[in-house]
Amino acid sequence: MSVSFPTILLPQPNYKYIDCSLGEFFLVRYFDLAEHTPIHDENDDITSDYICSPRGNIQDLSTSLLSHFIYDDTKIKLTAEGNAMFGEYCLPSYKGERLYSPEHFDIKEDRKFWVIPAGLFDGIKVTITLGTTDVEAVSYIQHTPMKWNFWHFSLRWIVETRGDLLIWTDVDDREAKKIRDKIGSKARSKLAALARYNFHGPQFILKPQCFQN
Repeated sequence: MSVSFPTILLPQPNYKYIDCSLGEFFLVRYFDLAEHTPIHDENDDITSDYICSPRGNIQDLSTSLLSHFIYDDTKIKLTAEGNAMFGEYCLPSYKGERLYSPEHFDIKEDRKFWVIPAGLFDGIKVTITLGTTDVEAVSYIQHTPMKWNFWHFSLRWIVETRGDLLIWTDVDDREAKKIRDKIGSKARSKLAALARYNFHGPQFILKPQCFQN
């Protein structure tokens, strides 16, 4: 059965990067249940694999801003064709093209989700020790619109000892890989303690002046 795509998710020519405070808003991320993996661990935190798998992209973690993007939108799953056409970053002013079901997406009713306040997401600190040196990574959130989802946000990290993000992607650098793996493990645990499973909190609506020119 064909399903209509919510066009409110698409970027538009009069849109800009969101420039208002998001302190009261929530960010949401979906996950799929795995067999024999409980949702919560022994500490009643979300199992860290549901924050991001150990092989996942913790250094650029995808979320969406709950506002015009609603809980049910987490069920949208791009097909291979849809991902090839729409699953990439774009400028906020990109003229979004409508997606069609079942060619570009389908609805995955059994998806789960967790949320975290945007204010908590920003400024998380993780420290590890390499030899005799302490290395600290600090998280920040960045509005990263996608062709199918203007409301997409990324959780990223600044590694203070290196001053940039190359440390996350320079996999040929042994030091970088060590730091990436160690910080990634701690980051998943930290986020697991802060995230709330299936939480339906107040959903504020972002004012047009925050994202429209």
